[in-house]
Amino acid sequence: MWRLMQDRDQTIKNTMRQVKDLSKDLANALSVVASVESRAAVAEAKLSGLQRKMGSVDDKVFEKVGVSGFLSSSSDVVAGELQAAKEEIEKLKEEADGNKAHMLQVLL
Repeated sequence: MWRLMQDRDQTIKNTMRQVKDLSKDLANALSVVASVESRAAVAEAKLSGLQRKMGSVDDKVFEKVGVSGFLSSSSDVVAGELQAAKEEIEKLKEEADGNKAHMLQVLL
């Protein structure tokens, strides 16, 4: 009988320790999710701003193209900005996708 009580007490202690460890893991996972969501929101905001800027740059490029279809040197600058914005958008999309994948991985 004494042995059964000791086993029961040890099982309860082990279970409580496991619950405590799982609670810590869950708290850490929630913290990571909050961080990833925050970074994703910032990336999405940057992406939105760059998309607006890209639309503005596209308009400027079309305005700068003459009848001949050639860009002037100032249009080359705008075209360079457009390319840089497109590259930044791709980077942000990749970061947002990575953040989303990480968040899903943490949740599972």
